[in-house]
Amino acid sequence: MQKYRFSNPQSVVEVEKSAMDDNDPRNKYSIWNCLCRPYGHKKEPRRRYQITATSAPQAAQMAMTNYRNDINGKES
Repeated sequence: MQKYRFSNPQSVVEVEKSAMDDNDPRNKYSIWNCLCRPYGHKKEPRRRYQITATSAPQAAQMAMTNYRNDINGKES
């Protein structure tokens, strides 16, 4: 299973396709497992999200938005 890593100066998102994904060619969306964590060895918590998106970069962006909202205490 391929794993993708996306990072910015503050955080990292690791994305891999979920085993729950059905791989139906008629469905353009896939289920992605995302692990969000701070960059480096900071003490902020890690969070896991299951995202439905068309690509790994899109899933990473959505997971990072959720992570920032959770860490900052905002409701979406």
